[in-house]
Amino acid sequence: MPGCVSSSVENAGGCRRRANIAANKSFGTPGPFDLQVHVADFVLAGRHVRAFDVQPDGSLTNDRVFIDMRGDAEGVPDGMKVDVEGNVYCTGPGGVWILDPAGNHLGNILTGADQTTNCCWGGDDWKTLFITTRETVGRIQMKIAGIPVPRGPIA
Repeated sequence: MPGCVSSSVENAGGCRRRANIAANKSFGTPGPFDLQVHVADFVLAGRHVRAFDVQPDGSLTNDRVFIDMRGDAEGVPDGMKVDVEGNVYCTGPGGVWILDPAGNHLGNILTGADQTTNCCWGGDDWKTLFITTRETVGRIQMKIAGIPVPRGPIA
């Protein structure tokens, strides 16, 4: 199931680093295990998002750069979310980067902040993208709905 978690990742050398991880259906690849995992990597290798294919046994293969986010603007790849069409929204230099399922850069939502830190879907129709920076919380209405987050009963 597509979604997003913040986790710690260990590389082959045993070094642990914080990473935001988004799972996304691999659009265009049929089958029950057609998932990709995207990892915002900004500590060891610079400003980019990596992609991995998820195998039926849960292992990850085909490590590759999904998008290189280096540029003149402040900020690093951080929070990620996915919409119902498979587009990835990743906070990074200048704001929120919008990427298609293949990693092509479609555009940016500019925030004007030094560091845009996270984003999440909300609203009754899941078409509101909430965006956080180090100092503010904002929102923007989108045309495409985000992946709904399962909700339990509110006590």
